[in-house]
Amino acid sequence: MPADVLALFDLDHTLLPHDSDEQWVAFLLDRGLLDRGRYETANRELIDHFNRGEADLVEFTEFYLSTLVPFDAARLAELRQCYIEEFIRPRTRIRSPSTPTRCLPPTPATAAGR
Repeated sequence: MPADVLALFDLDHTLLPHDSDEQWVAFLLDRGLLDRGRYETANRELIDHFNRGEADLVEFTEFYLSTLVPFDAARLAELRQCYIEEFIRPRTRIRSPSTPTRCLPPTPATAAGR
C-alpha cells in the first residue's frame, strides 16, 4: 500500500458521532429512494437488536445489503458520493478538497417529517 494512503475501519461512534449504517438508510429514506414503511421501522428495530447484542451477523448484513439492491453500480457510486459529502465529511475533522456533487435533495414530505 502506498505511504500516502490512509485506511480506516469501523468509524461509527469513534471518528463519526453516529452509526453510518443507520444514517445510510435515513439518507435514502429522506430522498424517497427506499420504502419508508418497510425500512424505517426495520432499521430502528435492527439497531435496537444490535445494541442489545441480539442481532446476528447474517441478519445485519442481509438488511443493509438489501438497501443496495434497487440501484445499479453507477447510481450507487453517485449516492455514495452524496452520502459522504452530506453525512460523513461534515461530521469528521478530516477535510479535503472535493469535487462538487449534484445530490438529490430530500423530498419535501420527508424533509419536514424526519
